[in-house]
Amino acid sequence: MLKLSLAFAALAFIAAPALAQDCSKTTEGTAPLAQFPAVRAFYDSMTLGDASLVDCAVGPDWLNNPSAPGTPKGPDGFKPSVGGIRAVFSQYSFATQDVVATGDKVVVRSLVTAVQVAPFLGVAPGETPVTFQTIDIHQLGADGKLAQSWHVEDWMSFLFQRGALPLKAE
Repeated sequence: MLKLSLAFAALAFIAAPALAQDCSKTTEGTAPLAQFPAVRAFYDSMTLGDASLVDCAVGPDWLNNPSAPGTPKGPDGFKPSVGGIRAVFSQYSFATQDVVATGDKVVVRSLVTAVQVAPFLGVAPGETPVTFQTIDIHQLGADGKLAQSWHVEDWMSFLFQRGALPLKAE
């Protein structure tokens, strides 16, 4: 029995690197986030459309604020968003504009560029790229991963660019 246990332990030790999450994937323009790997993984998951990077970004009890009722905590609460974003937008990318860190919080102001490929907010898809700002406040946990995030997306700019809210002269 001891030999069998040692064999399983050795196998687990050898296989562990292969089973470990690859958190080394990056996107261009993330240099301002280099000292915050979990925050960078948060944005890279959406830019690359790779929900596996969510495990590198958020801790097991991560809270998304505001969150829809019934949204699970942790990676399972965020992973569906990655697929949802990529189903609506192609060529989705973040350009980090500002990073401000204090204590356990990291604030990121980004410019998103994307092409809408599916209906969203009552607006039909289009071929022209849109750009809009996001501001996120991320609280880091003791493990270095995100413990909580608060988001603000400039959907008004999106709607204007897509012609859903035309400006009218009064």
